[in-house]
Amino acid sequence: MRTTAHQGLGRATLALASAVLLVWLTAWVTGRALNFAGYSLQAEEHERVRELEEERVRTLRRVQARRDVVAAVITGRMTLPEAAGAFRELNRGTPSSFWAAFPHTYPGDSDEERHCRQVIGYVRTELEEYPGGENEVLRRLEAELQAHLERGTLHLPGLP
Repeated sequence: MRTTAHQGLGRATLALASAVLLVWLTAWVTGRALNFAGYSLQAEEHERVRELEEERVRTLRRVQARRDVVAAVITGRMTLPEAAGAFRELNRGTPSSFWAAFPHTYPGDSDEERHCRQVIGYVRTELEEYPGGENEVLRRLEAELQAHLERGTLHLPGLP
């Protein structure tokens, strides 16, 4: 009897130890999986932050480059087609949503004309801060665009 009781106690102890081991092992594996998934999510978040920061830097560079082009147009150091060509190159780095809105934002019969109108719009915005000279510069740009359209000579070069 003692052997049977002893065997029963041994089996109960073994079952209990196995259950404890199984619970511990399950918790350990689950914890490892959660830590791995957490690490993975954290790594993905860091990667996304890095990508967004790179896009922010590229955007700021495009903004500054556009401002430099606008300043050159206002001072007469760059023609409208040259400026529109520079804007076209800068626009290539913009998101696809920009291109979907581009024909509606800047009317024209061609992308070349739309890029010219984009430059004129930026110049207009810049000159709003300096009342007085805007009419002369804008008249010059509109006349330059109209002359190219009438002659059929509107061709945009790349970045200077």
